[in-house]
Amino acid sequence: MDAAVLLTRLPRPVGVSLRSLGAFLSLPFGRLAGWIGYAMWVLLVAKLLGGRATVAQMLGATALYVAPHALDILSSVPCLGLVIGMVTTVWGIAIYVKAVAVANEFSISRAIAATVVPALAGATLVKLGLLVTLILTL
Repeated sequence: MDAAVLLTRLPRPVGVSLRSLGAFLSLPFGRLAGWIGYAMWVLLVAKLLGGRATVAQMLGATALYVAPHALDILSSVPCLGLVIGMVTTVWGIAIYVKAVAVANEFSISRAIAATVVPALAGATLVKLGLLVTLILTL
C-alpha cells in the first residue's frame, strides 16, 4: 500500500513539508555514497593500471574535489550562477584527476584514464540496460 494514502494524524501540508525536509537532509548522504562508490571504481581501474594507492589514500586525496563547490552558494545569483556551477565542476574534476595521479603515483594521462573509464563503463551499462528493456517491452 502506498504510504501517501495512509491515514495520518498530521495534516497533509505538514506531511509534505516533512518529506521535503527529509529529502533535503538526506542529500549529503547520497553524495557521500556516490563519492565513495565512484572512488572505489576509480581505485580498481588505477590498480589495474599499476597504481599504488590504498583505500584511505584514495579517499583522502579525492575528498579535495569538493573544495571548489563551496562557491556553489553563489549559484542562485542570476547570470553568474550557471558560470560558477560550470567553473566549480571543471575545477573539481581537475582536482580529482590530480588527486588520483598523486595518490597512485601516476602521470596525468593515466590518472585521466583511471578517472574516465568507470564513468564510460557505467554509461555503457546504462545504455545496454535501456536497450535490453526496450527490446523486452516490444
